[in-house]
Amino acid sequence: MPEPPHRFPFRLVEPGIAQVTPSLGASLPRQEHAPDYPLALALEAMAQAVIAAPPPGLERGDAAPGIVHLAGIEQGRLLAAIAPGDRLEAHAELLGRFGPAAKVRCRLERDGTKVAEATLLLTFTG
Repeated sequence: MPEPPHRFPFRLVEPGIAQVTPSLGASLPRQEHAPDYPLALALEAMAQAVIAAPPPGLERGDAAPGIVHLAGIEQGRLLAAIAPGDRLEAHAELLGRFGPAAKVRCRLERDGTKVAEATLLLTFTG
């Protein structure tokens, strides 16, 4: 798979390990002093974590040097607040492959407690 674009508003802090730390400056769409991240950023973090540390059955070379697109989201939800500076661990399970697409069940955990989850459809173009 291609290298993840881990930039603003969060970054993967340990190459090869799906650890995510949301940055302080993220503002999509949150008020300047709002303490929590929106679901959209949690979904993006999960998608990028899948690219950085693919689950078994979804190998890094599957799409290289192509592009990975977040093509669909099912049952995405926040289970707890996510704040800037949280150290989150991303987990993913490959549910199925459909040609250039993969369906992946993802979750973010903070200190072993699930804070977000979703099923993502990722597509690969070359």
